[in-house]
Amino acid sequence: MLRPGVPVLIRSAFPGRREQITLFRCFLEAIGVLHTYPSVADVCATFATAGIAYVALEPVPQVSADSLKTAADQLCRDAHTPLKLPTDAEYEAGLARFHATADTDSETGPVVDPP
Repeated sequence: MLRPGVPVLIRSAFPGRREQITLFRCFLEAIGVLHTYPSVADVCATFATAGIAYVALEPVPQVSADSLKTAADQLCRDAHTPLKLPTDAEYEAGLARFHATADTDSETGPVVDPP
């Protein structure tokens, strides 16, 4: 239940705002799924009908894994809605790209995703 005057935080990926999200670098098939999500404007309009005003849009960084290799090794398809809708073959192709990227990636340190 929402109370008047209390802020609401919506943390989500939105169409057109995927460039720095790790999963979308390798799971190209999931980009199509993201295009079915409501846009920022759609979400704002829906909340406005309930009297909840838009205040700001800003990235909220999330440490997704200790490293890209860890992210690839520990990936759980069921934990990511955009990975559930592609076919099994498309998911496997993306997973292979993810592991190949992790194996050749020169970046070190944690994976930080700013939606």
